[in-house]
Amino acid sequence: MSDRLPSELRAVEREIDTYHLADPLMREHFATAAWHFLAFCEERAIAQLIHVEQTATPHEEAIFPDVLLVHAKWPLNWISATCEPGGNIPRKYDEAMYEAAWIKPLVEEYL
Repeated sequence: MSDRLPSELRAVEREIDTYHLADPLMREHFATAAWHFLAFCEERAIAQLIHVEQTATPHEEAIFPDVLLVHAKWPLNWISATCEPGGNIPRKYDEAMYEAAWIKPLVEEYL
């Protein structure tokens, strides 16, 4: 079966499929990358709780856990598939790793 898509489109598809590899978290060991990503998720959850108390509707409040989990699936999959196993859980704040952990769709949609 031949590929009916133009090679240019396949190139764009490959670029999209490998874009996450440019994230600095992907060069860390699994424990370090996962910890920073989960710390980001924790901060988003806390920010959402503060937001809920101020302005969120009951529907926005109810949907947030699902949104967080949906947005977390792919980053955790990439971390699991790309990062070297092992590593140590960080004991101090690393701004570069914290910035690398931000999932922009979640941040832009809910903050």
